[in-house]
Amino acid sequence: MITIGTAIAQTATGIIFMSSFSVYFFVQADIGEPFKWVMISLAIALTGNLAAFPAMRWVNFRPMLTIGSFVSGASMLAMGIVYTVSPVGSPYAGKALVGLSILFTWVYGFAQGPVLWAIQTEIPAQRLRSQTVGLAQGCNFIFAWLCTYCTPYFVNPDSLGWGPKYCYIWAGSNFMLAIWVFLFVPETRGRSMGQIDEIFSSKISAFKSSRPISAIGFANRDEMIGAELGKESDVFELEHATEK
Repeated sequence: MITIGTAIAQTATGIIFMSSFSVYFFVQADIGEPFKWVMISLAIALTGNLAAFPAMRWVNFRPMLTIGSFVSGASMLAMGIVYTVSPVGSPYAGKALVGLSILFTWVYGFAQGPVLWAIQTEIPAQRLRSQTVGLAQGCNFIFAWLCTYCTPYFVNPDSLGWGPKYCYIWAGSNFMLAIWVFLFVPETRGRSMGQIDEIFSSKISAFKSSRPISAIGFANRDEMIGAELGKESDVFELEHATEK
């Protein structure tokens, strides 16, 4: 469930909306040269993605993802408010929308994008990793298709005509993502696959998963080792009997 949730969260951040419809979004907000500003925002977002490489080495994933989701949600909420209270064509509103969209894409490239991918692939058990990640990406594909299909109806003035007010929905989804990560997603940075499995088998809560792994946390370790040794012993006895 955590793997599927982190996969769907990639779309729930609103990045597909911003990357696919931002030109039209800026046109509706009456911002001059919208395509140029979209290219500038994507170039700046690339710097955030590059900064994520050293950051993920030293900063825990849970705070990166939780804080990043709150900042992204606040950016989306601010874009919706700016468009709601400002008259159409306001140069100040246009500058605010451009700045907030750049902030959103940078934060996504720095925190949500890379961290969600990392957690999604580290969480599954080794023997079911490919099936779990494949299922998660399939669910994300369906959710992404649904969002891409519905977005034109929300932003098009001939339909619902929300325009940038559509950001209110993505603000809510980002806030929900931050709360979900805080409550349920364990810390995986610096953990081996065996340690991650032990977090679940020992039922260590997400809040305590950031603490250093100690002997107290390995409640089931002796049982797991004994079970594995028992399997190896059975295989050895079976091979020995076959040879006889």
